[in-house]
Amino acid sequence: MNIEIPKKAYKILNALENAGYEAYVVGGCVRDSLLGIKPDDWDITTSATPDRVKEVFSRTVDTGIKHGTVSVICDGELFEVTTYRIDGDYTDGRHPEWVTYTSNLVEDLKRRDFTVNAMAYNPMVGIVDLFGGVDDLRNKIIRAVGNPIERFKEDALRMLRAIRFAAKYGFEIEEETYAAIGVLKDNLSLVSSERINQELTKTLLSQNPGHIKYIEKSGLMPYVCDGLRTDEAVIGLSEVEPDIALRLSIALKTYGGPEPVKAALRKLKYDNKTIKRVVTVVDSYDKDIPTDSVLIKKWMFEKGADAVMDIYKCHMVLRESEELKASYREYERILRDKEPYSLSMLPICGKDLMDMGYPHGKRIGDELLHLLELVMEDKDLCNRDSLMAIARMGMNPNEN
Repeated sequence: MNIEIPKKAYKILNALENAGYEAYVVGGCVRDSLLGIKPDDWDITTSATPDRVKEVFSRTVDTGIKHGTVSVICDGELFEVTTYRIDGDYTDGRHPEWVTYTSNLVEDLKRRDFTVNAMAYNPMVGIVDLFGGVDDLRNKIIRAVGNPIERFKEDALRMLRAIRFAAKYGFEIEEETYAAIGVLKDNLSLVSSERINQELTKTLLSQNPGHIKYIEKSGLMPYVCDGLRTDEAVIGLSEVEPDIALRLSIALKTYGGPEPVKAALRKLKYDNKTIKRVVTVVDSYDKDIPTDSVLIKKWMFEKGADAVMDIYKCHMVLRESEELKASYREYERILRDKEPYSLSMLPICGKDLMDMGYPHGKRIGDELLHLLELVMEDKDLCNRDSLMAIARMGMNPNEN
């Protein structure tokens, strides 16, 4: 069973071996290669200690030296090279207090999370698979290495990672591994909101976003998004494109409205832009979608054209409606024909009004809004001469 290793990664393996050390590509790159997926990264594990790695290579960066990781710069590209290690106690439920280097690859692979991530490969040796990772890939199973209770006690985030990997590849979680999540579910409270966010986001953006149901069924949901009912949340998830704001908007459609959704997303440390997009869509679920052209343009002015597009995308996967489809077609026509729906699309601006004699301040803004409303109702007025004439008629001579 051969894996095609990139030339730069092979160059690093070869250099370490020529210096008298063992070296393998390991983890996700082996897993994905066996699945026929091009790996994003090629991580390397070696019997060489970090100091020895830095002796072998002239250009390195201490990216994770505490845990034995040195990044080697090879022809302008970074590769993480980590020494075989044995992890110490995980007193915080996330990270080992210390690590001990070892010359034994077996000890290094034993500490890893899942069998499909605990395989190594070297062109001369072939696949090193001590825990049945190849069989689990073939059978589409996520299984903890060794005792799942121990693996999840070491790092509680692994419980969410199991669900995320199952979602990514369309796998099932092995029975004992899944049962261990239920036993240790409360340990997820030890994990930061930022890390929970990352795993939830990757799960939602996977090809199987409905796997978030396992977050609820396993008992993890109170530590992820307390109160979310996934029997309702999964409806429409796979149909909307893999955009995190859209998929959150679908998942949280019955969560209780804009304010509870905003609070939940803030707790999960989502960025303000994502929160705003989701809240805007959620707020639209109990409101009518306009069908009249003028009302659609006013809606686009109020929400923004991109936000309106988000609303259409979510509504259209949740319900079949000819009226909704007609509204969306009119929205597309407005964009295609470049009919004005925002102040920036007017052929005159505030400076034109000031030059005309309008006083600084609110009066100019009010007049521009008035002109925009006129052109939204009659697009033929959207030319400089017409709007300048209307503005002159609206100017109060006493304010000249």
